[in-house]
Amino acid sequence: MEKEFTLKSELVRDDVDRQMVYLVRRFTDLSDEDMGILLEMAHSLPFVGNLESGDTYINVLTRNGESMVVAQYRHPDCDLYKRSIIGDIEKKEDEPAVYRALEKGISGRGLIGIIDDGRLLVRHTVSPILSKDGRVIGSLTYEYPNAAMDTELSVLRTKRERPVCSAIS
Repeated sequence: MEKEFTLKSELVRDDVDRQMVYLVRRFTDLSDEDMGILLEMAHSLPFVGNLESGDTYINVLTRNGESMVVAQYRHPDCDLYKRSIIGDIEKKEDEPAVYRALEKGISGRGLIGIIDDGRLLVRHTVSPILSKDGRVIGSLTYEYPNAAMDTELSVLRTKRERPVCSAIS
């Protein structure tokens, strides 16, 4: 039997929000309060993605222990997937950082990933999304295509034989 959704209507703004509510209700046991937190986070995805031109998405852990994408922002200058991935199940071997965030509440930053059937190298940052009582209810992922970005300063340092900035010793 499908759970009744009783969140305030102002949190559900459009069909994308309704799709998220449907997926979370159908495949998880998260509460209405948890759903409200996920919706608020989903509404902030464009702001996170626009910081450095990357894609952002939210995953939840299903009742079967699988990671499902329930929200996505596709940056117009980036759009790594070239399609909606909402509703996709991600395998643990393909997204270990997402599972670490969902199962253990551990964040990861500057991680290297391979997407699009192995054709694109990306960097991503993953963070758990917590309920008001500190339970993990989802994960937020930010991906950007410039996988070399974090190593370029090291290459410059080697060429110049001195640090480029004070953060590099």
